[in-house]
Amino acid sequence: MTKHYELFYVFPGTLSEEELPTSCTAVLDILKTQDVSDIKTTEIGKTRLAYPIKHIRYGYFYSTTFKVDTEKLALIKKKLDIEPSLLRSLIHIYDEEEVTTRDKNVAAMKKRSARYSKKVEPEKEPASEKPSQKKEVVVKPKETSPKAKTKTTKVAKETSVETISKKLDEMLDGGDIANI
Repeated sequence: MTKHYELFYVFPGTLSEEELPTSCTAVLDILKTQDVSDIKTTEIGKTRLAYPIKHIRYGYFYSTTFKVDTEKLALIKKKLDIEPSLLRSLIHIYDEEEVTTRDKNVAAMKKRSARYSKKVEPEKEPASEKPSQKKEVVVKPKETSPKAKTKTTKVAKETSVETISKKLDEMLDGGDIANI
């Protein structure tokens, strides 16, 4: 019995842009040897993994939909597990309704992340129209004893989430965490 399936697979982020097409064709060749029909591949993109797999933190994600006989599915899974260029692969039954709801959720998540990733500028005080109404305040310096210590304040630099995650990756990859 022929069913419609979806294959998610991840290549290591250490692959170069030139090596990706050959790795993708290797996966597609595995599918084509099993008489798969209606093959559609979409590149999801390079993303940070939730946890390191084989000491790799980033991966190239792909999705392929196809139709195949259910008896040949086990052989496809075995061949994908043997493929050395793949980090992970997952095959499940393709459901059109699930895909549309997933696409809607992804679009909503992108909107939220875009909204929260914008830098917030401090609000500026509105300029008063009548400068004559401003009161001048004269501040007299305090007398300090020679033994008094001066306090220094550090100015915090604004850092983005991207710079923090890059520094964290450098520390974890470089082995600096052992020195802490």
